[in-house]
This record gives sequence, structure tokens and C-alpha cells, in this order.
Amino acid sequence: MKISKKQVIRTILIILGILLVIILGLYVGDEKSRYWIEKNILGTSIEEEDLPKIEYEQDKNIKVIAYQDYVATILENQLKIYNKNGKLETEISINVTNPIFATNKKYLLIGDLEKNNLYMIYKNTLQWEKKLDDEITSLTITENGAVGVILTNKTYKSIISVYNITGTEVFKIYLSTTHANKMTISNDMKFMSFIEFNFSGTTTESKVKTVDVSKVKNSATDAIIYTYLPENDEVIVNIKYYKDKLIVLTDNAAYLYQNGNKNEIYRFNDRTKFADINLDGKICIVEESPKSIMNNDFEIKIIDPETKKENINQIKSTIKNMNCYGDVIIAETGNEAKIINKLGWLIKTFKTSRNIKQISMAQNVVAIIYKSKIEILSI
Repeated sequence: MKISKKQVIRTILIILGILLVIILGLYVGDEKSRYWIEKNILGTSIEEEDLPKIEYEQDKNIKVIAYQDYVATILENQLKIYNKNGKLETEISINVTNPIFATNKKYLLIGDLEKNNLYMIYKNTLQWEKKLDDEITSLTITENGAVGVILTNKTYKSIISVYNITGTEVFKIYLSTTHANKMTISNDMKFMSFIEFNFSGTTTESKVKTVDVSKVKNSATDAIIYTYLPENDEVIVNIKYYKDKLIVLTDNAAYLYQNGNKNEIYRFNDRTKFADINLDGKICIVEESPKSIMNNDFEIKIIDPETKKENINQIKSTIKNMNCYGDVIIAETGNEAKIINKLGWLIKTFKTSRNIKQISMAQNVVAIIYKSKIEILSI
């Protein structure tokens, strides 16, 4: 009996279809099979022994920050910069007691909290350093290297200083009766906004003020072109520029501010556990799933601030912590970390038998920090 070519192809397609159904069934219905498929076929499941490592003594007070393709550590006034393979590339002597950081793509900004030393790193090279006149309280840096620093001294509650990419000071704003908490600079350096707090009354007041950089040299007061007040009893938590708009996070909601107007993007509810605006052009919300019976199912909502369109990823585990940066979200569920892109798709799952102390995220790498080692996960 002669078998035609069409019959052979049809038979092969039927067999492949049956195999695909079996694999999908195992992937969806059996946890061990799903883990084996993710690790050995898809390459999306990673364990700690698979990753490059940086080891250090357990009792040392090491500080760790990831940025772009690098992981930087500070210990005993030595800044060490490693590449994503764990190879030491640069070692720089600095003078910091309690370092704080700001990162943006290839830039790393290091300040000494409540002291005055400031360092700007590009890739693995020190670009400039400054000894400021006042005490550092907060930092920010744009993707183009513009730097913002909030300081304090005995005369002023807060001083807001902005520097260009070379470290040259562009302007200062002085606050004598109120405090600046956080600041952000637009990438084109046309605008700067800051959160202002007033603690003098019976209740704490917060507001956002936006500065036109082109006007600030003539008059700092006249340069403040917009002042945004939150809704009643709301406290402003964080701000970030998105194009020429300002994404604002309060303790109750997320907003989009532009040209003096305020638009509510999302209001939190009693199921909301985490909220973050550090994704590029998105807002990330973690909530208990409304369909969850035992409160073990969570969902990650990734929201477009302009259209309010939501991408949702369902997680069948309790999310204990969340980190966002650039295009990526990391949801920690105990000894497992799920890495999700801003479309809501699962990219990788990282499993460990140890307790994770901290996670630091960057554009292309994640530093997973334990008591005596750092593991570097490329994303």
C-alpha cells in the first residue's frame, strides 16, 4: 500500500499536536513538570548555582547597587564595580560613611547621607566628585546625566541643587520653612519637580511644585510654575517624569500631572499591597486576586498612565515584596523571584534555598544579595 506525502505530513502534524497537548497539560497541571520544562527547554527557570557570584565576609556592612550592566559594592571606602559575569572591572577609593544611591541606565550617583561627599560614575569610570557645603538628604539623576541633590543645613530646611553632566551647578532653590523630600528632573532638563512637606501644623501637608529651569536663574519664586495639592488626607509618596508629564504616587492613588491639571489613573483599594512608579512609562500595582479564596493568589497590574489600559499577570503565590526598574518587575514570593516585563509576561523564575536579604535591579542585571554573597542575574 502506497502512502502519499500528504498522509505522512498529516500523521506527523497529528503526532506533534498530541505531544503539544500533553506538554501543555503537564506544564499547566503539574508543578514538577512545569519546573523541568522551564529549566531545561525554555531556559526561564534559574537556580542560584547557575549564576555568577561575588562573595564577601558575612559580618561586613557591604552596600550593593545594580546599574545598567554592572553591580557596584561599597565596603570600607572602596567602590568596586563588577560586570554582569562577576568580574571586577574597576576599584575606586571614595569617602562615604552611609552611602545613598541614584541610578539611571549607565549612570550611578553616590552620596554620603547627612554628609557632603558626592560622586558621579558613568559605566565603570568616575566622571566627577564634589565636596558640597551642606548635608545630603536625597539624590536623583536623569538618563542624560543631569544630577539633582537635596541638602540641608542649620539655616535652611532644604536646599535643592541641580548640576549638569559635567558637575557644573545650574541653580539652587532654598526652602527656609518647609522640607523637600524627593525631586525629579525631566530628561530634556526643562523642568524640575519636588515634593514639599510642611510639618509646622497639626497635620503634615504635602504638595508637588514644578520649576521651569529657564526661569530659575532670574527668580526662584517666579520659576515655580505649578503647585499641585493632593486630595484630602492624601500624602505624596513619590514622583517621576514620563515624557513631559509627571506621574505622582500618593498613599491612596496614582495620578498624572500636566500643565496644572491632575488626572487620577488608579485608586487603591483594600486588596492593594504594593504600588510603584519606577517602571518606564508604566505604573505597577500588586493586589490580592478578587477570585482568591485563601488570599494566596495575587495579580500584578501594569497600567499605562495615559490610556489607563491594564496588563495583568496572575501569580498563584503570596507576593512578599516587589521591585520595579526600567522594563522589568521582580515579585518575591519567599525563596522564589518571578521576573516579569511591563507587558505582563513572565520572563524568568529564580529559585533559591537561601533567604534573600535584598534585591537591587538595573536595566540588564539583577543583584540578589545574601548574607555573604551576591548573585548576578542577567535579564
